[in-house]
Amino acid sequence: MRKNKYGASQKMCQCGHLHDSKKEARRCDELHLALESGEITDLQVQPEYELLPPVCYAWRLERSVRYRADFAYQVNGVLHVEDIKSEATARDKTYIIKRKLFEFLYCKDGKTVFFENKE
Repeated sequence: MRKNKYGASQKMCQCGHLHDSKKEARRCDELHLALESGEITDLQVQPEYELLPPVCYAWRLERSVRYRADFAYQVNGVLHVEDIKSEATARDKTYIIKRKLFEFLYCKDGKTVFFENKE
């Protein structure tokens, strides 16, 4: 298994998804149990959200900016988007900008909440 840029080894969860860390794989297992028990619904693993659409300038094409969360699931009609973070990854400047953009775009109406899980 590969190591990510923060030194964590990739790990497979019990459902066969490859995750960036042991914490993330363990959380995936917990969420699948919650799904089976009916505590949550509509579990998604590594869902992607568009933060900025692609833009075509006269001189170049800029690709879209996307954010990939670790998990998304419904609790009582509210979408919970969750990211598992260590102290090092939570300080990553690119992640912080994408998190802020995500919250600005998707979390205004109360139908979506963002949860940063720092275990």
